[in-house]
This record gives sequence, C-alpha cells and structure tokens, in this order.
Amino acid sequence: MRSSRRAWLVRWAAFLAIVAAPAVAERALAADAIDDAIARMQSHASGRVSVTRSPVTGLASFVSAEPARVIRDSGAAASSASSALAFVEAYGAAFGLAGRGAVAVSAVSAPDELGLEHVRLRQLVSGVPVTGGELTLHLDRDGVRAVLARTAVVPRALATTPRVAASAALAAAREELEKRDGTRSDVTFGAPRLEVLSRALLDRATHPPRLAWFVEARGASMRELVWIDAESGVRLLAFSQVAHARQRQVYTAGGGATLPGTLVRSEGQAATGDEDTDRAYDYSGTFYDYFAATFGRDSYDGAGAPLVTTVHYCPTGKTCPPYGDASWNGTEVFFTEGYAQADDVVAHELTHALIDSTANLFSYMQSGALAESFADIFGETVDQWNGVGGDSAGVRWEVGEDIPDVGAIRDMADPTSLGAPGKLSDPQFECENPGGDQGGIHTNALVPDHAFQLLVDGGTYNGVAVTGIGLTKAAHVEYRALTRYLVSASDFADAAGALTQSCADLIGGAVGITAGDCTQLANALTAVQLANPWPCAPPQPVVPAYCPGGQYLSQVFYDTFEFTSSSTWASQALIGSAAWTAGGGIYDDSFATSGTHNLWGIDGKTLSDSVAKMTASVHIPAGITRMQFNHSWGFESALDGGVLEHSTDGGNTWFDTLPLYAAGAAYNGTISAVFGNPLGNRAGFTGDSWGYTATQLDLSPLAGFDVRFRFRIGTDQFGSDVGWFVDDVRIYQCVAGADSDGDGIENSHDNCPSLANPLQTDTDGDGIGNGCDTADCGSTITAAGASVAGRERAAVVAPLAAALIAIARLRRRR
Repeated sequence: MRSSRRAWLVRWAAFLAIVAAPAVAERALAADAIDDAIARMQSHASGRVSVTRSPVTGLASFVSAEPARVIRDSGAAASSASSALAFVEAYGAAFGLAGRGAVAVSAVSAPDELGLEHVRLRQLVSGVPVTGGELTLHLDRDGVRAVLARTAVVPRALATTPRVAASAALAAAREELEKRDGTRSDVTFGAPRLEVLSRALLDRATHPPRLAWFVEARGASMRELVWIDAESGVRLLAFSQVAHARQRQVYTAGGGATLPGTLVRSEGQAATGDEDTDRAYDYSGTFYDYFAATFGRDSYDGAGAPLVTTVHYCPTGKTCPPYGDASWNGTEVFFTEGYAQADDVVAHELTHALIDSTANLFSYMQSGALAESFADIFGETVDQWNGVGGDSAGVRWEVGEDIPDVGAIRDMADPTSLGAPGKLSDPQFECENPGGDQGGIHTNALVPDHAFQLLVDGGTYNGVAVTGIGLTKAAHVEYRALTRYLVSASDFADAAGALTQSCADLIGGAVGITAGDCTQLANALTAVQLANPWPCAPPQPVVPAYCPGGQYLSQVFYDTFEFTSSSTWASQALIGSAAWTAGGGIYDDSFATSGTHNLWGIDGKTLSDSVAKMTASVHIPAGITRMQFNHSWGFESALDGGVLEHSTDGGNTWFDTLPLYAAGAAYNGTISAVFGNPLGNRAGFTGDSWGYTATQLDLSPLAGFDVRFRFRIGTDQFGSDVGWFVDDVRIYQCVAGADSDGDGIENSHDNCPSLANPLQTDTDGDGIGNGCDTADCGSTITAAGASVAGRERAAVVAPLAAALIAIARLRRRR
C-alpha cells in the first residue's frame, strides 16, 4: 500500500509540475530518470556494477559488471544487436536516451577470443546522428558485461529541419578552408550531411547542441572536418583529421607534393637502393607482421588493405629538409625526407589507419591526444618487437630517434625532458592550442604514453609504485581497449575505464594476464592521473550572489525574455547585418537559463556591428542599485567579440559599462582591429566562456537617471562562431530582511520560505519562480505581457506540485 501511494505521489507531482513549471520539472525528472535507470541496472545485475558518470552532463559514461557477472536486459533477445537495443530500451535513461529509437546499430562484431560480442550504437535525434554520440556494448550469452557511452544531452525541442540549404553550407565550408589554406585545385568536398553537434562531447565547451551540416574536405595532405550551423550558417567547428608526427620547423621554399606519386616498389620486388623507399617498404611490412602474429589482424582494417606509402614528399611552399613530416591522410601514409627511416614513425602512422578502422577517434582535444598516444604506443611496440633500430635502454621509449638529423621528438619514459607532460597536472599540459595543434594532441598524448611505459617496465612515479607486466601483456590490454571499447569522442577518463575493463576481460586468457597485473594497470593510471578531471576547461567566474547575507532583492526591472511578443528589446544593425535575429527574431529558444527563451546574437563572417537594445529606459533609484545578467559566449578568439553599453539620454549617446563592473565574469580580452572589426582595440567578451556565467554591475553612479542598455557584437569579415547568449537581465536593490532559503524572496513575501526557489521557471515574468508564486505574494513589478490570471493559476498548482515532489523524494530516500 505504501509503495502504491508513493508511486501515486510521484506521478501526480510530476503531472502538476509539468503543468505549472515545465523547465524545472523536465530537469528534475531527467535527473531522477538517470538515477532510477542506474539503480535498476544495479538491481538487475547478478553482481556489483561500477558506474562512472560524466562530470559535465551527469550521464553514465562507463558501466561495467564484475567479471562473470552481467546486467540483464528486459527480456530474451535473438541477436546481440537486438539485445543491445533491448538494453537501451530498459536502461537508456542512464545515458540520456529515450529508448531504442534514440540509437541506431552501426556495427556488430562476431564473438571474440573471449566469447564476447561487441555492438556499436550511434545516438540519434529524430533520426539525425549526434556527432561523437556513440555507445559500445559488450555482451556474453547472458547479457551485457560493459558499456562505454559518449552521449549528449539534447533538448526535446531541438529542431532537425535545416534553415540553411546544403549548398549554402558547402559554400561556407569551402570559404572556411580557403580562408586558411587559399584556393586549392586538388580539394574535393563530400556531400553535406546533417548532424547534431554537441561541443561538450569533444572539448567540454557547453554551448547548446546545434543542428549542423557536416562537410569533409580531402586533398593531398588534407582531410578537414567542418560543421556549419544549419540555422544561421556560421562555422561551429573545424579541424584537421590528418594525423601528423611533425618536427615543427617552417621555412620558405618549394617542393613536390603530388600524391601518391610514381610506383617504385611493390610487394615482392627487390630493394631499390633508395634508403627511404626501402625502409618504408620494410617497416610497413613489420607493422603488418606484428599485428598479424600478435592479434591475428589482416592489415590495419582487418581485411587485407594494401599498405600504401609515399616517400620524398614535400608540401608546396616548404623546403625538405629542414621541414619534416609524416602523416596518414585517410588513404595513405606519406613521409618527407628521412622520416621513413624510423621504424617507430612508420608504425605510428599506420596505427592511425588502424585507429580509423576501429575507434575512429577525432583528431581533436582529448580524443586526438588518445589517437596520438595509441599511435605512439604501437609505434614503439612494433619498434621493440622487430629488433630493428635503436632499442637500447636509453632510447627504447623515444619516438623518432632514428630520423636522420632530427632524432627523438618525444620520450615516453621521461616526457618532460622534451617538453611534454608526464601526468595530467604537469605544467607542460597544453590547453591553449599553441601552434594550432588542435588542443595539444601531440603533447598531451604523453600522459597515456607514460602510463603504458610504466605498465611495461614498472617504476615509481608521482608517489605511486608500479610493477611492470611486460610489453606483451600491456599491448594486449591497449589493443582491446582501442578496438573493442573506445568511440570517436572518447576522452582520457573513457580510456581509463576501457583499459581497466579490457584488463579484467583478459584475466586467465592465453596471454597470462592476472588480477595482479590489473592492479598494476590501476597503479599506472593513478600515477599519471589519467582519470582525473581534464585541466583545460578554465574555472568559471564565481556567479555573484544577488545580495549580501541578511538582505533580499527588490526588483526594479527583470526580463526573462519569455514574452516574445513584447517590444522591450529591439535588434539594430549599425554596420552590416543584424546579428541578433539569427533565429528568426530577437528571441531565441535554444539556450535559456530559465524558461525557454533568451537573446542570441551570432558571430557572423561578415563585417558587422549589431546591437540588442532596450526600447525604453529604466529609472535608477537612489541608493545601491545592481544589474546582473546570465550569459554565455563563443567568439572567434580576439578577432570578434561583444561589449555592454548604457545610455542616459534615450539612446542617443552610449557609454561602455566597464567602469560599472562589480563582480562575476569581466571582459576577458581585447578585440583585434587587424581586420577592421568595428569594436577593434576595445576590451570586451571574446574567445569562449565555456558555458553560462553571470556578470554584476553597480549602477549606483547612475542613480536618478533614466537608463537603457544594449548588448553589442562586432565582427570582421573572416571566420565565425556560435556568438553570444543572454538571459535573465535583472536590475534591483537589496533590502534588509530574512531569506531563509536563499531564493531572493524575503520570508514574509515567500509562500514557501523553506523551499529554495532559484527562479528557474517564471511563467508570468514577475521575478518569482512558479514554485513560490502566489496572487497576493508577488514581486512589486510585473514584466511586460505578464498575466495576473497566470499568476493565480501558479499560486494554486505550483506550490502543491513542489510540495508533493519534495514529499515523494523524502519517502524514496527512506
């Protein structure tokens, strides 16, 4: 009886909350759904289940059952694919998935040497794939043993019908590449395809998921991935997927850049006498032999693909030497002078082909560092396996030590000796993308590299002792993690989970791995801090408290942008086009911090100066008056940006609010004037905020004036980014009084003083969240378009819903 009453309370509370406060209810119920799905997985398993959750989304990212234990799905399934879909139907909420319709099967493997089958799923939104949104499920005949998931939180309201045509997106991608590389006749563009891009999966930039056109461009030594916003046409993300092992030296000269060139030696033919040609032939052969002998793999794709290499390559505009490079471009490997003479470099580049055929890791940020690390790991493993080249104790972990006149470019045993980090917290860890290395992928790779070296040889590092398990065992763990568990957007924490699970899978197998070996793996991962929080997301400015303790806020002006028919704000183009109308009007519904609407101004690729401005002034009373607003921005770093300005003469003259700054997010850079940006040389918001933050101004110097504000974006004619999102603009004073729950409403005016109400949903726009809004207990000001009847409905329904939810949760905890 108690259980049924509790269930009734939960259902009734959820219904009322959805009626009265949809945004709050959706967030609360989503969090509960994740917890419930995880709890059901744990209760349905036949042993202990370990769950790792994303620090960004709260979703489950790695789930594993104890060896020989399984997480059972909701019923019997005829195949591994249908069993995987049944698992998603039963527990998908743990990964942010609404049942099996939110995924599609992309690959199914035959049972491996351990009897496990592996199913790869891709996340979908109304049939559109999510960039990097993937899961790998690992099953035995009884159920699911482990799951690695990289999934995105996507709003239900995300539209999947593009406003920008595919042809326009293709033109934008072409323009993006020509801006960086000039016009090239050898470049071909793939047909644009729709994807939902969630940057949080790739670099933890918490911009909202966007419908985007994905375009891939290929040419000699080029493989560029570009995402164009399908609503506004701006570039959301672009990076190179060509895998390089580069000695970075840039000189001016010319050279031959034709690929693949002329065939000079094929399988079975005699040596040519040319050192680069013969070493490329020999070392690509040892790469093939190692993977065939060790893992039974037929070439990098497992299906006998030819190993195509080109030597004596030199890109146009370079002098080779001293310029040096070795790269996999998605089709073949090419080497500049001398680079093919290093066996670890040849194996490194061919391992990139293996990565493309398995985990398909993006060459960007953490996933890119993992790709470079696996290439280093198997490059050095092949190097030590084949008995060729320098394998003495002092150089056996150096990368590229046999490159003539260049020598080692990385050291896996002593990373800091060559300027790379040996652990996540080292100062050499790159976050600022120097040299265009797409998030420091070649430098940061040394962290997992170092873990592998410690696992093979042993040693004490960072206060952690590791007993080596040898090259063979360690390589098998790495190979299984790469080929069975990881997905395209996997990060360091995913790799730690995948390696741990792979080691557990292999206990008692033919290689002789033991539980003790897996303990040493855990020690090696701890020593380099591989599962620690990524250090590159800068700490957000502290969101300022509205009022000091013992005071509550008294509204002067408050706009949540929910009343989209109001004329409180207007967009105006001072130069070029209006940036604040990209969504079809000044109000946008893609990235709000309360309710569903916000302001959005894009960072376009044309010369423009555009504002979102108040259409009427607000009188600033005597005393201490503050202004606070929420905002998130992504501008082309230092080149484009935004500022906030105010006027005291009805909008004729405008001044920067910089002198009024009090707390929270401040201007973080100077906008460049190099390309003619109208805001050039001014301080402003530029680069990336990494999600929402807040800024507080002290308006006391404006007391007695009628003031209006405007958000202003300046862009040059090159490049683009997501732009500036603004929500919840509030002007207020702080008044003495008690506010027990800290929601900004003084106790005597708070219908629920013990229930914190963070103003997340405010249907009538009066500054009081629905959960505590009553007809006789409201703010002293009602925003334009607010409905008194709506406030009265909220007074009856919302407090009851909040109370029932609170009661139901308390009973569940008991």
